[in-house]
Amino acid sequence: IFAIFAFATASGGGSHFQFSVTCNSSDPKMVDIYYSYPYKLEDVPVMNAFCTNKTQTVYPLVGNENSSAEYFVTIGVFAFLYSLVALTIYVFVEGQFGDKNLWSKADLFITTAFAIFWFTSSSAWAAAVADIKWSTYAPNVYTHGSIVQLCKNQGTVCTDGGLNSSYANLNVSILFGFLNFILWAGNIWFTYKETPWHAQRNEPAE
Repeated sequence: IFAIFAFATASGGGSHFQFSVTCNSSDPKMVDIYYSYPYKLEDVPVMNAFCTNKTQTVYPLVGNENSSAEYFVTIGVFAFLYSLVALTIYVFVEGQFGDKNLWSKADLFITTAFAIFWFTSSSAWAAAVADIKWSTYAPNVYTHGSIVQLCKNQGTVCTDGGLNSSYANLNVSILFGFLNFILWAGNIWFTYKETPWHAQRNEPAE
């Protein structure tokens, strides 16, 4: 369940924000910018004719966080699928194995790998979310992004539109990412107890 919440909130964390552009003391034009998973912000265009009625100019946002987002979501999906497979094997199939030790060893190695993957993907995703927040904060867009070249023109004023992005889903996804790491790391001990290595350590000395 934690894996589902992790990848669902990360992939469903799209939002939008606004800023306004005023040209030569005319009425301000409100600009809405929408972005979503996989958060490849450089492909999110800020499109508007702005201070001219002749041509439409494209100003992309700054940032490209799709690799971290896709890594995090992929780990979440595969962790969920593996949990279903492992549960099925333990409940319905394990008794039919000729060698139960083979499965218990494989489960230990896979569980350890997922614990590592959860930690690395959650750390990378947390850093990516921080970058997403910076890149989608309206004042940063028109003071540091590509649109700054427009906002610096004489007679042009860019201001916050009053609607800011919501980052609730992204924050929750980070929380569930690290909760999954704790869950899988803790589960290493329980999978280890199912292996012959644990049984050998607890055999009484002759």
